Amino acid sequence: MRCFRNTAVTLTSVLVLLTNGGLSVQASGLAGWTGVSIDSGRRVIGAQTLVDLSASNTRRCLRMCWLFQACAAVTFTLSRQRCQLFVLSGSAADAYRLAVDSSSESADMRRAQINSVLNPLRGCDMRPCSESELCAPVRYYAVYVCIQLASNFCSEDPPTVANSETERDNIGSVVYSCAQGYFQTGTNHISYCNRITRTWSAVDTNCALVNCGQPPVVTGANPNGMGTTLDSVVTYTCLAGSAPSSIDMTSTCVGSSGQWLPVPEPCVAVICPDPPAADLMNFEITSRTVLGAFPGLDAAQLSRAYGGEALYTCKDGYTAPEGASYISQCQEDGTWSSTANFLCSPVDCGEPEPSLVNASHVNYTTTTMGAVAIAACPPGFSPSEGIKLTCNKSGDWEGPGETCVSDGCGAPPQVAFATIDSGTTSDSTSTLVGSVVNYRCLEAAVPTSNVMSSTCLASTRTWSPVLPCEVVFCPEPPAMDGTVVRLKDRASLADAIPGVDHEQLQRAYGGEANYTCKDGYKAPEGSGSNSISQCQADSTWSPTINFACSLVDCGQPATVTNSITVNHTTTLFGDTVNVQCLRGFSPVQGFNLTCTATGDWDQGALECEPLDCGAPPSVDNATIGYTETVINSTANYSCVQPAVVKEGVSFSTCLDTGKWSSVTMSCVPVPCGPAREVNNSEVQYTTVNGQIRAEFTCHAGFRVADGTDPYNVCINFERQPTWSDNVITCNAVACDGPPKVANTIVGVTGSAYPYKAVYTCSAGYDLTSIASSRTCQADGTWSTEEVVCSSTSCAWPDVIDNAQSDASYTAVTFPSGQVVSIYCYAEFTMVSANSTSAVVKFSTITCENGNWTSLNPQVQCIPFECGYPPAVPLTTWTLGPKHTLVYECIDGYQAAAGEAGSGTSTSTNTLEVECDAQSGWKLPGDLEGVCIHTHCGEITTPENSPLYVPRTYVKTYGSKVEVSCTAPMYQNSPDNVTTCQADGKWSAIDPGDLCAPCNQSTHASGVPNGLLQMDAMASGFADRARFTCESDYQAFGAEDELVCRSVNNSAAWQGLEDAQMVLAFGAVRADGTSYQVFRVDYNGQDKLMSVEQNSGSDDIDSLQISELLTLIELSEKATFCLQYEMEQSIYQLTRNGQIIIMMPAVFVDIHRFATRYSVKVSLITLNYST
Repeated sequence: MRCFRNTAVTLTSVLVLLTNGGLSVQASGLAGWTGVSIDSGRRVIGAQTLVDLSASNTRRCLRMCWLFQACAAVTFTLSRQRCQLFVLSGSAADAYRLAVDSSSESADMRRAQINSVLNPLRGCDMRPCSESELCAPVRYYAVYVCIQLASNFCSEDPPTVANSETERDNIGSVVYSCAQGYFQTGTNHISYCNRITRTWSAVDTNCALVNCGQPPVVTGANPNGMGTTLDSVVTYTCLAGSAPSSIDMTSTCVGSSGQWLPVPEPCVAVICPDPPAADLMNFEITSRTVLGAFPGLDAAQLSRAYGGEALYTCKDGYTAPEGASYISQCQEDGTWSSTANFLCSPVDCGEPEPSLVNASHVNYTTTTMGAVAIAACPPGFSPSEGIKLTCNKSGDWEGPGETCVSDGCGAPPQVAFATIDSGTTSDSTSTLVGSVVNYRCLEAAVPTSNVMSSTCLASTRTWSPVLPCEVVFCPEPPAMDGTVVRLKDRASLADAIPGVDHEQLQRAYGGEANYTCKDGYKAPEGSGSNSISQCQADSTWSPTINFACSLVDCGQPATVTNSITVNHTTTLFGDTVNVQCLRGFSPVQGFNLTCTATGDWDQGALECEPLDCGAPPSVDNATIGYTETVINSTANYSCVQPAVVKEGVSFSTCLDTGKWSSVTMSCVPVPCGPAREVNNSEVQYTTVNGQIRAEFTCHAGFRVADGTDPYNVCINFERQPTWSDNVITCNAVACDGPPKVANTIVGVTGSAYPYKAVYTCSAGYDLTSIASSRTCQADGTWSTEEVVCSSTSCAWPDVIDNAQSDASYTAVTFPSGQVVSIYCYAEFTMVSANSTSAVVKFSTITCENGNWTSLNPQVQCIPFECGYPPAVPLTTWTLGPKHTLVYECIDGYQAAAGEAGSGTSTSTNTLEVECDAQSGWKLPGDLEGVCIHTHCGEITTPENSPLYVPRTYVKTYGSKVEVSCTAPMYQNSPDNVTTCQADGKWSAIDPGDLCAPCNQSTHASGVPNGLLQMDAMASGFADRARFTCESDYQAFGAEDELVCRSVNNSAAWQGLEDAQMVLAFGAVRADGTSYQVFRVDYNGQDKLMSVEQNSGSDDIDSLQISELLTLIELSEKATFCLQYEMEQSIYQLTRNGQIIIMMPAVFVDIHRFATRYSVKVSLITLNYST
């Protein structure tokens, strides 16, 4: 038996197989379809592409669409033989949009119906699958399989191939092709969606740039270019002596063919005759090397060939204009370029300069070539007859090579950046031998040598050398926070030190940098006047300035009345505070305050003035009473007497809008005229129930006599109105005697309104209220201010236990400020309440406003017969009854058993110690052993408990011990730690919650007709089992041995594979009449399909097996092999040598099995043999 490898195809092949070969299609038209019309010459636009596949015609494209529930429109492109399936966004007609495309046909499939007789789709006729699935009919059998689209498995993008274009079918594959200008290499240009791993398979393909190779050869030319790939350009340059025959001398690498186009014509040699003659000029042909020249040209021909040059120069005695260079060039037409503009003029040496020979002046008549001039030497210089100069053909004055020589050293030399010092050792104007000149450096320079003088030497009649001074520069002065650096002006040095700009001079030696604070900054405290640094000879600034300035802080701005402040965070220089006036105040838009450089807030408006409503509106026969006209001001209206108010509002308020509120009252004159006056009163005329009244209001301190109405009525008699004759009087108010106040003495200040009752506290009492008097009010009652006089003495003080005070036993009360000392009884010791080890002599309390203060300091009194209680390690103590001490061990420790006469243990962690007047505290002999670690003892477990406890472990307080489950029990909970507690007990662990066994039933595998065989352990449980089948069944696809393991916090049987892998089981009945395939997960059986054989039918073949295999999750890394066992006439499909499925040969058409299997299962490779 041999196995041959067959490469898997993509799920796209399913559609090709179903639409191209296996399913019948009507020969022409749209037979079998209703609700569909073909839009010829149109293609769908603006829709989401679902699938893009190959197809031979529009009818097959429609059938492909029907297999996708999500497909709502199609476009078939004849020129590309492509079928595009689309998803439309809605059901509206405008969702189906088309564009002109002569090679395409399109159809709207949203109302399409299919005739299953004319277009049989083997179960997919009713489109049973969801929108995320492909319905795949099963050939030769009326069933279908719903296959998830790749987008539901491989959500990530497929591999990226540079310079490629992809064609995705949206089902399970991506095909890569190269972009224009690139060619494809590699063995695999398709990536498949692996539905097990949910990833895309790798591809072996690359797209490389088209390479045109070496550029074509152009005779007589050299190519110049950077590459040979697509769009590379080569420029040809003709060799020396030749000219181009083409206008365009470039070639480009074009197209996928990889050709250089166009190819320029060859270059042609061009030779010129001898150059033409030019007036007053000679010419010379420039020689050229034949290396790299046009083939066949010798050196003489090359010098006169295209591009050759003839250099023209003026004859002796003549010269060309300054900067002129005359060259004639052999041109492309075989002629020399023009020499008409070449010009030569006679040589002129110009006026001779005396300085040429150190003369005082020169005598001459002409300045052209051959002219002679005599340079006269100054007095004291030789030769005395002067020096002869001649104008030569080069235009220069030429002499015998000598100069006028001084009898001394001449003028002293100039020294760079220095001047002659007035304090020289000899006459500074003398140039005789032995004369000495002293130099000093300019202000910005420093000497480079200790020698700063020059001497006229007798041997050479020259001055001895002096090294120049050097200008030293400092870097920019270091910046300081908030400072401005101003450099000292040194413009006066600019002329003396040429070549150095003013900015550099300011930083040169001796320059000064003056530090001052910027506007809005202030100098640090204590900085003094040390703010100037000077540039030193070593290019550093000295002294070092520490002059950092900080921003001026204006502090909080003054509060502006009737405003709010917004956008206010800091108060430093430049900060702005926006002040908004409250409603009803101006300016309405508010104003800004800015922190100025002086540390003050600029003035701004500074005021929010109330809006002014102006004069209130007038009312006839009324007067207006008001004091202000700003916001919230009120104007009250009173009728002019005698007049009466008619109904309406009698006041107006200045609103925050700057307007007065409306006044609706009116004043009507009283027909009775003014009423009779009443002393000590004011009259007001009103209208009540149609009657006009003159109502009188008594002045403050007066009231109307009892039983008298305070008004008169205007009576309208037949002839003349008049007032009623009610007599009204206003009598003075008087209050009853002043109310009594406890602990006081009262006195009255007068008898007429208003007068007061003044209260004085009795002896031993002080005023503790704000008020000390009450006032007789206008209504004849006293005001209600509270007057309180409280006692200032304290009662006898209470003291702490076992203590007494030094207060006088005869005193009943103690005045405020009295201090009382507290002492312990003789048999007790006073210690601090916070630390029993701190002994205190006494404490005090003070009487304050009738109450005693707390103890100062806080103390307690303890017995002291046996001395202060000694410290016992790991304990705290408290006083017990009858002069005893109770020591208590701290957490995690317990009291050890006491020795005779050494204390009594009253519990597991306390020890009581008595005081013996003779021997002191009866403590144990070993204080270190009073408290020992709490011990929890052994961890005990119930009989037959599944818990395993380590043999050795620490048993003291706080120790932790991890317990585990004994096989085959497995831990279901993370809480497997028990802790030794302070009470000496281990924290509880429930074995039932922590450990659990696997199901011990023989049918616990979850596979129909499958059994488990177990060897029971001493505990009655097994942790391993073997998987077998019942009689007449055989096993495949499962591990022989299963193990009891913990899965999702529960015990379950598993195979020996990865705990996350789903096990695939299958069984075939021995008589070959039926077979079943199952997928078993950890929660039980999931039966996927069961097919019974129909007698006399051969439709149930191996294709049905392949349909089942697509539903079993298998690893793509496994190797599959299909074998035929001749002796048993059985086909076996194995994975890694393990049988997965066995089928009698009568069920199997091996060729159709292999073909159908590879089409349906695109994620694995099938190896098979015949």
